[in-house]
This record gives sequence, structure tokens and C-alpha cells, in this order.
Amino acid sequence: MANYIQTGEGRKTILQINKTDADGNVVSGFPKQYSILPAFTDPVSSIAYSALTSTTYARLTNTAFNARLAAFDNYVKSLNAGIENDIPSLSSGCYQSESSSCVVNLVVPPES
Repeated sequence: MANYIQTGEGRKTILQINKTDADGNVVSGFPKQYSILPAFTDPVSSIAYSALTSTTYARLTNTAFNARLAAFDNYVKSLNAGIENDIPSLSSGCYQSESSSCVVNLVVPPES
């Protein structure tokens, strides 16, 4: 049985992309939102990532999380031509702090 530690730092699941023209007006079709939880395929490596629940996503190892995040970065960039010039790394800001009332504790999943 694995033990999980709640650190008070969360992983964001939604990426929102806003695009404006030279005058600061929002371009038609924006903002766009993408979730890292549904299934997707990395267009660079052709690796398919299965859909995850919020709990499963939160429990990914750092290695698995970073791999999924890099693949998600590739996936979103493939859907938005030219975005790599505007946002070199979509992974910046992928963490969020939980509220100050969040208690750090040990979470033990139920036995299956």
C-alpha cells in the first residue's frame, strides 16, 4: 500500500490561452481552455496518455507528472500554430498553493 503526503501544493489541471491583437482586443475564438486530465496523444513522441481522475493525477510521481506535462505542452502547441513563439513553456505556473487553512497530513488510500 502506498502512502501519500499532502504538501499543500497542488497541480493545476486547466490551461487557459488568451490571444489579443495589436490593439489589445481578444482574438475571435479565444480564450481557449485545455484540461490535462482527458486522454491525449503527444504529437512529438506519439505516446498516448490515458484519461485520469483528479485523484490519480494528484498522485502521479514527479517523473510521471513531468512527462505528462511535457507531452501536454506539445499537444496544446500542436493545436495552436505559432503559440511556441508567444509562450515558450506552457508548464510555467503549473503549480498552485492551497489555502493557508490546508492542513499538511498523511493520506492513506483505502485498501483494494
